[in-house]
Amino acid sequence: MVTGEQETKVAIQRRIWRDSFTFQQAMDQCHDTHSKFTVVVLQSGGLLCTHSAIRAGWSPIWGTEICPTHINAPIMCQSIEQLKECEDNSQQQMWYHLTGTTCYGNTFSNITQYSKLEHPTYLKVSPECTYYCIGGAQTGSKSLTGWQLPDIAVVILEIKPLVVQIENSSNAPNVNFGEDVETLITRLSDHYILHINEAISSYDYGDNVHSHRWICIGINKSMGEYAKTYKFPERLEVSNPPYCARDIAEPDDSIDSILWRKDNTSRVDNQKAPIPGEVHQIARAGTGMGSSWNPNLVTSWEGATPRPTTYGGAIRHPKLTWKDYGDNPVGPTRLATNTELVRSMSAPSDTMTFYARFDKSDAFLKRNIGNAISCMLAEAIDSSVLRLVKTWMLTNITQIPKHVEFTLNNKTLEMAVANLCLVDSDFNVLYALSTSHQSMCYQAHFYDDLNPQDTFERTDTFPPIRSALIDTGASKTFLYCSVERWMQNPRKSNTVIQVADAGSSMKGSKEGKLSMIIVTGAKATTDDIILEPKARLEVNATSVKNLHRELVSVDEHFVKGKFNILMKQPDYEDGIPQMYRAATANSPEVRIPFRYDYQTDSG
Repeated sequence: MVTGEQETKVAIQRRIWRDSFTFQQAMDQCHDTHSKFTVVVLQSGGLLCTHSAIRAGWSPIWGTEICPTHINAPIMCQSIEQLKECEDNSQQQMWYHLTGTTCYGNTFSNITQYSKLEHPTYLKVSPECTYYCIGGAQTGSKSLTGWQLPDIAVVILEIKPLVVQIENSSNAPNVNFGEDVETLITRLSDHYILHINEAISSYDYGDNVHSHRWICIGINKSMGEYAKTYKFPERLEVSNPPYCARDIAEPDDSIDSILWRKDNTSRVDNQKAPIPGEVHQIARAGTGMGSSWNPNLVTSWEGATPRPTTYGGAIRHPKLTWKDYGDNPVGPTRLATNTELVRSMSAPSDTMTFYARFDKSDAFLKRNIGNAISCMLAEAIDSSVLRLVKTWMLTNITQIPKHVEFTLNNKTLEMAVANLCLVDSDFNVLYALSTSHQSMCYQAHFYDDLNPQDTFERTDTFPPIRSALIDTGASKTFLYCSVERWMQNPRKSNTVIQVADAGSSMKGSKEGKLSMIIVTGAKATTDDIILEPKARLEVNATSVKNLHRELVSVDEHFVKGKFNILMKQPDYEDGIPQMYRAATANSPEVRIPFRYDYQTDSG
């Protein structure tokens, strides 16, 4: 609130929440760290739902959004030679700038490509809701874009996420006699247990906006009983005094004259007292909604703000100093400012600055805000999904039954191994090792027993473990910037990497040596060969911002380490692709296995 009045306790709390995680911080988190808890956002729009997912601890790996000029392009315009000079695809560029990952254009242009991409743990999508909203035509799938709601199921089944969230207007179940929603549910039900809240309130989760959304959380049946246990997050208690529009208002004397209206309005009959979370109607200039530039409804500052439209309209407010005596005229009224629209959705404090990097127009900002789900609600749901996935994964930890004896010469690495773990597949098994400083032996423990205080709070989740792609064409090893604290003698990198998709280049951040312990899963064994999880590897690495996937070069290990690089089919010899160095008089035999990801065809 910037009105000169004393800020209420709840207004301070909400302001701190908005300011505590900005778009810049989200971008830094995407570019510097990477979690095994991956998310894909389809139809990413103004990125508020993406920002909320990142805040909750999810790592974006790719997304989709159209270019308004090249609507059917199946990938970001800058990735297509004929379209690389396009400057109209602002939302696509925003996705790439924020996450550093690929935007695959129109969600429906090339559905079969998704089976070849990395499968996420979590998928979020908000199909176009214009034709489902109460203020719209309510024609649903029998309209220009309404068909996307039932047909998004086809895309989801191709991508195969562990968990999916679908968000739409709370009026969607009422359109076309509920057939569109029922079609979506039927298509997904063979593979997912669906948990549906038909009218979840943004205000109940802290947002200063009167908005109810239809939200479906689908949990893949591979999670067994856990697929049935998901619960929507608990609502917040209503504060005293209640959070209201006055708490996010800008002072009247700062409002541009173009936003003020002085037309005739009439007080509403049988006016009710303000209700927390509800819009408090006090006057009208006419029937219906009116235009976004001159909406008919006038509401007091003591109720919540309505959900913004894509043109910024919906309501007007009187002066902040206006007093309600029951039937007195409301006097001059004004539209909401851009700052107030952003605050109503609990968007981060640098939202307008972030959008202006790509398009400075009011229309662009209002479209992004009006099409979004409010941020506190979105973050609450994203966090609840993450907690469920972590609970399921931690319950399914397989303990390693052996001690792994190993001598370290790096104290920092010793501390890292205390939290070391391994994801044996995209979703299933985690290993956790703890260390005994006296014996330097490593023994398996359940991670939540080892670190009960932070199991569910960490957003970088088990950072010392890496699952990197072996790149036989790379001359250097490229890793996320989060490894920099483990580097020995780190120094500034002068490396420049050409990026084909982005049509540009990336710069290395730091270079240094890393001591790695290769943790081997039980599958990398045969009757004749047992690969112990104790191989040590010294790697010269370069950390890189905007890196989508970590790449390990075998070049230095082949040339200087005297390793043989053996790529094998499952039916050839022992069937284990690996780096192999034979035993010598001074060192034992070393085998470091590779794992081919047949699910994503990515090595």
